[in-house]
Amino acid sequence: MSVSIIVLKKMQDFSCVDTLNSVKKAADKANMHCIYIEPYFNDNNEFEGFEGTLSEVDEETFREKRENDIDVRSCGFSIQKPDKFSYDSFTWLIGDKNYFWALDLEYLFGDYEFAFRFLAQYFSLEENKEDYMWFDDAEWYYTAQEIVDLSKKPYNPYWSMVNIAKKSDIIYELTDVEKQIFLEGQVGQAVLGMGILKGIDLKLKRANRSLAGNIDALTDKYIIEIKRTFGAVKKEQLDKLINPNNADYFNFDGKGIIYYIEDAAIDNPHKQKMYDMLKNTENVKIVHNLEELKGVLLS
Repeated sequence: MSVSIIVLKKMQDFSCVDTLNSVKKAADKANMHCIYIEPYFNDNNEFEGFEGTLSEVDEETFREKRENDIDVRSCGFSIQKPDKFSYDSFTWLIGDKNYFWALDLEYLFGDYEFAFRFLAQYFSLEENKEDYMWFDDAEWYYTAQEIVDLSKKPYNPYWSMVNIAKKSDIIYELTDVEKQIFLEGQVGQAVLGMGILKGIDLKLKRANRSLAGNIDALTDKYIIEIKRTFGAVKKEQLDKLINPNNADYFNFDGKGIIYYIEDAAIDNPHKQKMYDMLKNTENVKIVHNLEELKGVLLS
């Protein structure tokens, strides 16, 4: 779930130091802090770039909160100079051979609003007006001006799913898979903001490394399953959470189970069956929105 956000810059006259200064200026304008900045080197001890953290709090506060297991809105960033593979590496995307992967934001865990706040300021700087922004593995991108223009409008969370500067009625253009990913990001961000998120999109492997199951979101007390409708609920997944005799059982410490079902509609027999199954299962709670979820998590 944690997708990297990449900034593409021209190779000509590129400077890691200048880019770091841009990151610092943008962070300051976005009321963020640049902390834990360090240079990094290759195996030959040659300088490669910088890495650091963007945080909503200063370094001392960040350290104190982490030591007390309190989550802080933050993400990592890295700046890298071009190498022999950089030329022509993004022609397929933007049609220009001279752009390369220069800066990336990572470990966002679905908090794309935090990233957007930073990027809106970064692309507003004169030195970055010719840069591009790309989500790792996407087949589309944003220009600097498109991000600046979007920043002048109310925040639209769908910006991370497709280029909303080029499309209208965006909610109807998302695929079902994209809508599910977006929903998981929303819920994960909400739990993260409460300071109790312990994991998100966790893959559970068998001894032979094959996939046994996954956890959408995890806290100390709960496993959270996130679905758009009751129709997406699977009996097999629930059994792994409640049945110790299941070979793939993974709820060994008996956490409570929350099913976050975005659409409460029960309009066919299958949805009714899944609803009845959840409602009649001990230790399972059903919620339909973030307020209900927070109520259960805080109870």
